[in-house]
Amino acid sequence: MTDQIRFKRSSTAAAVPTTSQLVAGELAINTTDGKLFAENTAGTSVFTWSNDAGAAITGGTINGATVGATTAASGRFTTITGTSTTASTSSTTGALIVAGGAGIASDSHINSVRVGRGAAGTNITVVGVNTGSQLTSAAEGCTMVGYQAGFWNSSGDGNTSLGQNSLLNTRTGSWNSGFGINALYTNQSGSHNSTLGLEGLYSVTHSYNTSVGSTAGYALTGSGSEHNVVIGYAAARYHSNGSTALTTAGSCVYIGSQVRGLNNSDSNSIVIGASAIGDGANTTVLGTSSTTQTKLHGTATSVGIISGDRLRVVNAKTPSSASDTGTAGDICWDASYLYVCTATNTWRRIAHATW
Repeated sequence: MTDQIRFKRSSTAAAVPTTSQLVAGELAINTTDGKLFAENTAGTSVFTWSNDAGAAITGGTINGATVGATTAASGRFTTITGTSTTASTSSTTGALIVAGGAGIASDSHINSVRVGRGAAGTNITVVGVNTGSQLTSAAEGCTMVGYQAGFWNSSGDGNTSLGQNSLLNTRTGSWNSGFGINALYTNQSGSHNSTLGLEGLYSVTHSYNTSVGSTAGYALTGSGSEHNVVIGYAAARYHSNGSTALTTAGSCVYIGSQVRGLNNSDSNSIVIGASAIGDGANTTVLGTSSTTQTKLHGTATSVGIISGDRLRVVNAKTPSSASDTGTAGDICWDASYLYVCTATNTWRRIAHATW
């Protein structure tokens, strides 16, 4: 019979030899657990080796850093606590330093800030506390950055939110872009809205609106409030009285700091100028009552009516002759005559005098 050499052994699960049961250089085996034991030279501790990849890993200390928790966790470390507890200021400082790239299969939280793809969805990017928390698998192509940005977005596609509470309440609306704190805050199902600025389009619940500027288009929430372009600080924020919120406007253009609409019947209204006030549906206003001159270079073609009680031609001009260059309808004047071009290169004049 072949001679056999057997190490000190035990078949009792979880049995571990003590230092008094081993001497330096002696090996012991637990045949049930698949573990090998040996005592150190000083006889003060027993080392353990295991072939079980799923074995519990108990916390310990590696080069001064505490690794793991007090309770063993199967197949993983629960915590890593380094000797440094201060915040990291670079890629080479902090409690944990990873010299190479790290592959992370799931979302991570860094100082309570979530980084990853959110709760669910496809092609999603999420950075922030409570950001994209309600995402479902129906959502696709969203980017959300900031505290609670896109918080309620469940199935909306292609939404981009940057800033605290931006697109907070958007649930099913798609292709919206909000940049700024509370941008597009109220919207739930509206789509294709874009805003840049603090609380821009804050109350909007419909679609196809664009704003640039702090609180621009803030209160536009009424029925039909779509296809509006609003540019400027607090633009389209109020009625003409400067205090009543402008809640309803459709297919309007408001450009200028604190520019105002006439009222909640605005439609196809164009208002341009700082503090300019609209004239209502289907009208265009350039400037304010303080405007002294408006220059339109080139030919101005009108299919409507020039309202008011006078027409002003600012600069004097004297045609060189009755056949001077001109287009039918041209009017000019000098100190003695009023000139009218009645046909191409054909002028007539009327003398004027005081009375």
